[in-house]
Amino acid sequence: MSFTITSELENYAHGVREKYGVPESVTLGQAIYESSLGQSNIAKQANNWFGMKGTGTAGSYNGWQKFNNVSESFDAYGKLLSKDRYTSYTKNATTTAEYLQGIVNGGYCSDAGYVSNVLKIINDNNLEQYNTSQYKGSSSLLDSASSVMSGIGSAVTDTAKNIGAKILTAGFIILALVLGILCIAKAFEGVN
Repeated sequence: MSFTITSELENYAHGVREKYGVPESVTLGQAIYESSLGQSNIAKQANNWFGMKGTGTAGSYNGWQKFNNVSESFDAYGKLLSKDRYTSYTKNATTTAEYLQGIVNGGYCSDAGYVSNVLKIINDNNLEQYNTSQYKGSSSLLDSASSVMSGIGSAVTDTAKNIGAKILTAGFIILALVLGILCIAKAFEGVN
């Protein structure tokens, strides 16, 4: 689905990047995903474009943060992502895909498809054109999948090595037992 980014939204995203370091494409992609570009109920009723729970600058709305205006929502979102629990995962990101994965690793959400869903929005709407920082790199689903598969491949390789070592050890133990039994049997072969 295609969304139109207004200059006002672009300015909010630039402000979040300048103040908190979040790439514009990530901010815009998450705003679209979380609020259907401001059309969700909490975006309309509470100016909350990112689905943040708790109490906002204007109180709360059914458990969601409520803000006086959209700008405050974007600022609260940036402030949230500037916390150590997220920056410890995002500080070395070089692509928007890595940045998004860092946010998820920090506990932003538990939706297994979150990164791919937001990346699809970023790609479908060419949101990387708004990036003014180092995140000009690719955020394609292929790059994201490659990064994920590389991590999985490494884990599988390590697991296979561990399993292989255990199987080899077990094989040597069984061989030693069989040889021991054969030696004992040979020793008692002539005994009545």
